[in-house]
Amino acid sequence: PVTKREIEEYTYAENEQKTKRIKNMATPSSFCKPKEMLKVLDEDPLMCNHRPHDPDIPITLYHSTFARFQENRDKAIVTKEDCALVIELVERMEKTFRYESERQREFHSWASEYLNLAVGKLPLPEDHQEADIGAVAIVGQLSFTLLVGEIKNEIGEGGGCAYVQACASYTKVIGLNNSNIVRQGLNPTFLLYLSGPYLGIGGAVLGKDFTMEPLTPIFPLLFMKNDPNAMEDLARALVALKTGLQELNHYYQARYGQARYIDPSNHLREDSFPYVRKFVTESGEFGFSYVKPICSGRPLFLVRGKSGDFQDKLMVVKFTKRYGIDGHNYCARQKVAPEVYAYNHIPGWIMVVMEYLSEEEYITAHTAIHAWKRDRKVLLKKAEDTVSILHAGGFAIKRYGFT
Repeated sequence: PVTKREIEEYTYAENEQKTKRIKNMATPSSFCKPKEMLKVLDEDPLMCNHRPHDPDIPITLYHSTFARFQENRDKAIVTKEDCALVIELVERMEKTFRYESERQREFHSWASEYLNLAVGKLPLPEDHQEADIGAVAIVGQLSFTLLVGEIKNEIGEGGGCAYVQACASYTKVIGLNNSNIVRQGLNPTFLLYLSGPYLGIGGAVLGKDFTMEPLTPIFPLLFMKNDPNAMEDLARALVALKTGLQELNHYYQARYGQARYIDPSNHLREDSFPYVRKFVTESGEFGFSYVKPICSGRPLFLVRGKSGDFQDKLMVVKFTKRYGIDGHNYCARQKVAPEVYAYNHIPGWIMVVMEYLSEEEYITAHTAIHAWKRDRKVLLKKAEDTVSILHAGGFAIKRYGFT
């Protein structure tokens, strides 16, 4: 169960404290090296990028563009023009360069043409620091990152992990940004990390934490005429990247046309929660707002309805990759599971909206497992009875759900 402290992590005040911590962070070129990474291994993490700290909320739930990117990465239609430009990238990157700056120039030139963006080096807020790859969206007087990346001339050259360095550069450019409006925002951004002719694509946001995740495997930028599937995978990923960057640019233009600074307080910050704020039933579409997380490390939330029959109603929203909805509905009819209000597919996820049972109405394994022996026996008996009900309905229980 979540603590009061964990709920506070979803507020504007906590967001401000996390960006302030970036002032003491090492430079990205130092932070990406094992010696520096080991220093902060056991500390409260500056970022959650799976090295080693995992995010509570995946970036595909913070912004739908990243989930659509993953879908397009597997299904995008590749044109002849796309193929020609991808082959051009391969021909440029498979070369051996004496200096990293030469590889950077070649990549900037290709990316600017293919992505239809001004791609170049990105200055970081601190003096004499810059990311090797950057592109921004301009909205009035504000500048928002669309793309941040790092380039190593070859694998093993230059020291450190290109992915971690890209993560650190993103953290710097957002956490130390001169604009308090930027620092308060979600700032969805694609990450690129290039080591010699090997390219990876990731994503980053400032959600509850600075959160980054790889979105692709590492692609070899090599012309492999005998492996057309590998070449097609690379082409689809780059088409998906181009589409995703266009989506992010539209997002910034639409959201920040009339943006304003919010005075830091203990008010909940919407961008610290998943982007989904409505569900659909047979009766129509209904909005909701997040109240708090329910379980640490899982995308499970208490929400409050904002319209129609669900106005002011407390509900539970669960995000999952797979779900046995037939089994859940059967259990609900047997009064051994909460009622399901909605079962919706969103990009990359399934969202289940269900009845909320207050703490006074049920006993959980979280509390009973540490309670008196007689309470554990009661819980075990309830579990055995529920399994019998499921078997009677033709369902088999596995560790992670219904089959």
